[in-house]
Amino acid sequence: MQIIKRKDGAKKRILPQIEINAEPYNNKPVEARIATFDTETDPFAPGRVVKPFTCGFYLTDTQEYFDFWGDDCLENLARYLDALPDPMLIYAHNGGKFDFMFLLYAGYLENPIKIINGRIVSAKMGKHTLRIVTGK
Repeated sequence: MQIIKRKDGAKKRILPQIEINAEPYNNKPVEARIATFDTETDPFAPGRVVKPFTCGFYLTDTQEYFDFWGDDCLENLARYLDALPDPMLIYAHNGGKFDFMFLLYAGYLENPIKIINGRIVSAKMGKHTLRIVTGK
């Protein structure tokens, strides 16, 4: 795996290619580039403020991964996303009740914010759309 240090504090990793034998899937046409992101926090404990110390961001088409570390990881992620020229469709595994909440409280999410059963399922962040990953 190749690791490249970037001036903005993020590490860029080029992930290795993996050959798999998967069944064919009919992809639906998508106009935006697709990406994923995740935040990590320290374990929950009484009296501890839960906040992310790192944000990971993965571009699916180029297979580039970026880490934003530190107390300002959300701000650095937001600046990086703002600098991207094209709108992205960004998915998060547990975004609706966890990752998106940090972005909401930090003031980065914009309307329309769609909420179902107390979970943010879709929101705007600048020119980008954030969605949760749902199972079948």
